[in-house]
Amino acid sequence: MLLTRHFLHSESRAPRLRVGVLLDEDLLPRPFADVLNHLQQCNFADLVLRVYNTGKLDAPMVPRPSLLRRTFRSIADSRYRRSLMWSLYDRMDARFAAGARQLLASCDISGLVAEVPRIDVSPISKGFTHRFPADAVEAIRRHDLDIILRFGFNIIRGEILQVPRYGIWSYHHGDNDFYRGGPAHFWELVEGNSLSGVLLQILTEGLDAGTVLCKGLAPTEPTLLLSKNQVQPFLLGTTFAIRKMFELHRGGLPELQEKVVATHPYIGKRRIYRAPSNWQMVRFLIPPLVHKAIRRPFKRDRIDHWRIAFRRSSPVSFRSAAAPDLSGFRWLDSPRGRFYADPFLLEREGRVFCFFEDYSYISELGRISCGEVTPECELVDVRPVLEPKYHLSHPYIFEDSGDIFLIPESANNGTVDLYRATSFPHRWEHVQTLLDAPGLDTIIVRRDGVYWMFTSVSEPPGASLQLAILFSPTLTGKYQLHWQTPITADSRYARGAGRIFDCEGVLIRPSQDSSGTYGRAIHFRKIIELTHTTYSEEPLVTLDATPGFLGIHTYDRTANIEVIDGKKRELASLVARP
Repeated sequence: MLLTRHFLHSESRAPRLRVGVLLDEDLLPRPFADVLNHLQQCNFADLVLRVYNTGKLDAPMVPRPSLLRRTFRSIADSRYRRSLMWSLYDRMDARFAAGARQLLASCDISGLVAEVPRIDVSPISKGFTHRFPADAVEAIRRHDLDIILRFGFNIIRGEILQVPRYGIWSYHHGDNDFYRGGPAHFWELVEGNSLSGVLLQILTEGLDAGTVLCKGLAPTEPTLLLSKNQVQPFLLGTTFAIRKMFELHRGGLPELQEKVVATHPYIGKRRIYRAPSNWQMVRFLIPPLVHKAIRRPFKRDRIDHWRIAFRRSSPVSFRSAAAPDLSGFRWLDSPRGRFYADPFLLEREGRVFCFFEDYSYISELGRISCGEVTPECELVDVRPVLEPKYHLSHPYIFEDSGDIFLIPESANNGTVDLYRATSFPHRWEHVQTLLDAPGLDTIIVRRDGVYWMFTSVSEPPGASLQLAILFSPTLTGKYQLHWQTPITADSRYARGAGRIFDCEGVLIRPSQDSSGTYGRAIHFRKIIELTHTTYSEEPLVTLDATPGFLGIHTYDRTANIEVIDGKKRELASLVARP
């Protein structure tokens, strides 16, 4: 994987980092186990201590009561009654989100850490807080740790927070600007928040108020099932720890401090979120379930259907902060059984050609097709130009040194490939695989004699996207990762939405907002700085879907033609069947 491979190898000659880990047992959710796997594989850090919470072992082991006794206890005990609906919801989640739960399921790490020295600690407990006894603090201090990773114990306070040189690092699943407490990623569903966050922070005495080293925002799934909503943010956070250790080893404390996430005032609707009451669960579940039940007898199979549209006009200048006007676009129909999306334009000898994803509902694969755009904004002479046995989309087309090149999205093949026109526009030859990684919506722009590649990656597979930038002195050269990669792990900005273009001397990057729904909007962002070691951008305007459409995720332009795409929910019988 592109990012993970990079973060595992540091060329710095700094001393290896000494890392400890806090555990409750040798079972860890798979994303956390992957963090320890990365640590064991890297060349700049060592896992030198594991600290186990033995406080739970002090409680006497008692046989699990019978179902009848548990039921009676639930009715008789007010504490159990308050969580009855939550327990039933958990069972529903286990049944209907089994695949998601499997991705996050616990796995045994005993073989991974068997040779690592161990210390057992029975913490001093008060409520949900754990403090370490003085002798345990001194025993841990003797291991001269740089970092402690927290995968066990409760809320940690006291002297132990100051023992490791760079603090105790802990994951928090939820956007800390909105959610403190838990359950992780549940209240986002209840409140209809379009984003579900994950962050890596250095613990302090304040709850979820530590220094944030790294933060990502995944799209909240349109579901009632908690586990389905947890998958993307949990997996997204997998690379955070090794990434920040890599940066710490490469640039020391100054780099770590330079890249901390800015803090904002907490604006959550509750000071601390807790497990929901029965009434809260009823208000969350009953309305959508009733709505589903009522609609079920009348349900008709609908699918997302994409179309493309052209407009002849002077392209938007982006001088104004107002959203671009979408009036005047001519929407085209695709043949039944197919949809058109991801349009890109190229003007050649006074003629304008459009390359686009031509998707088949039957094969469930996309190919790249091309047509000529007439002065009346019609698309004529449409023909497929690339049709391998795997899915293609996002056909980024551009000229360089007199040749015409095409980079389609071929993530389904696990590559980023470059094609050159041998007889434009219909014949192409494969030139080179630029990246042996499943990059999404790849764009290359030449600036100051350097080729800059923008691509989006999902690491590990199933995680929310992160934006990577790479560079090379030549188009076909070996691309190196930018110093600041990943540029963002925010699902509103991490995926491209079309060509990066020059507008009055300024580079503008369209980004696809996938929060809440795929292709929610396009954010146009002005690139302020682009060098080998620095990158920054700022927002300009947002382009929402045109009225009557649910989404938009590609924009491109020539001197006098603009093209966009859009999606609607259509009856499958009308569009998906030839």
